[in-house]
Amino acid sequence: VAVVGEAVDQAPELDALGWVPQRPALYERLTITENLRLFAGLAPGVTDAAAATERALDFADLRERADQRLDRLSGGWRQRVSLAIGLIGDPRCLLLDEPHTALDPPQRIELWGLIDRLADDGHGVVITTHELHSAERHADRVVVLSGGRIAFEGSTDELRALGGDHADLDLAFARIVAGTASPSTKAGA
Repeated sequence: VAVVGEAVDQAPELDALGWVPQRPALYERLTITENLRLFAGLAPGVTDAAAATERALDFADLRERADQRLDRLSGGWRQRVSLAIGLIGDPRCLLLDEPHTALDPPQRIELWGLIDRLADDGHGVVITTHELHSAERHADRVVVLSGGRIAFEGSTDELRALGGDHADLDLAFARIVAGTASPSTKAGA
């Protein structure tokens, strides 16, 4: 396994990664700022937790609610806090697991805007999602896993082509995991 071009056999390569879990793992009785400072104090390579917290508050547009406890925030705000925590160590690559789960459409739009900004700033972004239309709008490359193995790797246009005459992403996905997609467009072919 390689991360940002380096084999992951030592902890320093892992420092280049940030992680945003599907379900935010946050301390409900702490404020946004207190959560960020706590995680900044634990993050490898962070020498100034206060400065890292300030950067995370600004990037995720959390300043207006910085002193609110998490048990008083909506799912969208909690997810934004989780994203900020994932960015605490200024990782070169951010892994996000279903980041839009339980978000309403306006919150999804805001979250995708933040994720797009990360990519535009040169961060690698890897997202797991079952929302293929979001992947189509925001991904450069798509990887479909089936049975723990890569069943397809390519562009969203290549994925769409597997949807047949209707060029449907959901149909293409279903064909890939069922093993009925054209072999010439599957991974490794």
